[in-house]
Amino acid sequence: MVATIALRNIGKQYSAEWVLSNITMGVEKGSFQAIIGPPGSGKSTLLNIISTLIQPETGTAYVHGLHLQVRYNQVRSLIGYLGQTEVLDYRMTLIENLQYAGLIYGLDDNFAKSRISELGVRFQIIEQLKKYPDKVSHGTRRIVEFIRTILHNPSVILLDNPTQHMDSFNSEKVWSYLNELRHDKTLIFISKNLERIQSIADRILILNEGQIATEGTLEQMKQTFHLANVTELQLDKIEDNDINELKGLSGIHNIDYNDDTFYLHLKSDENPSKVLSLFDASRVKKFIRRDIKLEDIYAHLIEESIIDD
Repeated sequence: MVATIALRNIGKQYSAEWVLSNITMGVEKGSFQAIIGPPGSGKSTLLNIISTLIQPETGTAYVHGLHLQVRYNQVRSLIGYLGQTEVLDYRMTLIENLQYAGLIYGLDDNFAKSRISELGVRFQIIEQLKKYPDKVSHGTRRIVEFIRTILHNPSVILLDNPTQHMDSFNSEKVWSYLNELRHDKTLIFISKNLERIQSIADRILILNEGQIATEGTLEQMKQTFHLANVTELQLDKIEDNDINELKGLSGIHNIDYNDDTFYLHLKSDENPSKVLSLFDASRVKKFIRRDIKLEDIYAHLIEESIIDD
């Protein structure tokens, strides 16, 4: 497959701190790439570099074979970028904001009007477009910004938590629309919704402290870390000695925990029932064995929870 986006040894420094270090990756044409990681891991900075908003200190980056640092004007015409900071002009109505964006993109006036109408109908906000930004909800403004991002029909779409501030109904509309673009567009997105990422992303990049912790498909990550299933043990509360008791058992090669629940990674041929023998039945609230999910791999690599909002 052809790589639409190629990064080689990308590094970014603010003052004396390196927020990104030695990032090398490729994103294939028509694929959906997710980026996750704890706060401050460099996710938004990486997206800003690909969007040409900021320049890296080290390394090279290409979009459709175009060098970002040299041919950034051409690259920008191919990219639709949605950051977390709102960019709407409150002196204009929402539709005027979109029309102005069409001018910036150099769109034909008739095409821009048709595209705005098409997307306004699709996301059910035609009437709201007549209003000023401060007269609609934050979620509606976010939808307008999403429409602004894809107005010029870019081949590469970069989204930083695109459905933040949206209710579940509007969020689902955005993800459903993006899913229809699969194979036609190359998408890189940041999200805190690990279930959504697992269902839509072709590949996943996990960043930690500005470096790549791992990258690949979910199945590749399972094989890399020898994780096939997880045993969930929920207790009334976790006592100080519980972890030592579990560590004393053979057949457990990793233990993660959060609040009142242990997530135990047992060897494939290990009988999980022996775990129960360590605890009084009255303390056990839940005991199940299930397939590995993305959140398990994330917890395995990074102790801090990603679900922070």
